[in-house]
Amino acid sequence: MCTEVAQLLSNDLLHRKGARKISDIPSEVVELLQKGRIQSVNLTEWLAVDHVVLLQNTMCELGLEIESKPIMHRLEALSEKKS
Repeated sequence: MCTEVAQLLSNDLLHRKGARKISDIPSEVVELLQKGRIQSVNLTEWLAVDHVVLLQNTMCELGLEIESKPIMHRLEALSEKKS
């Protein structure tokens, strides 16, 4: 994680214990997890992350918006097949 980002986040947020249930995870934590700004501290947090959103945010941050479009379309197609 970049030092600038770490400085902006509270010490409590960075050293949290982690929720036992997905519904107990603060929305701020979920948002930061899905942006790739913080690490999950337990399995519950990892399972709460929408990994497609995380991938999309990461690819955009890396400047790969154009390259990400076919990948995102394929993931959407796979998701629709499951439904």
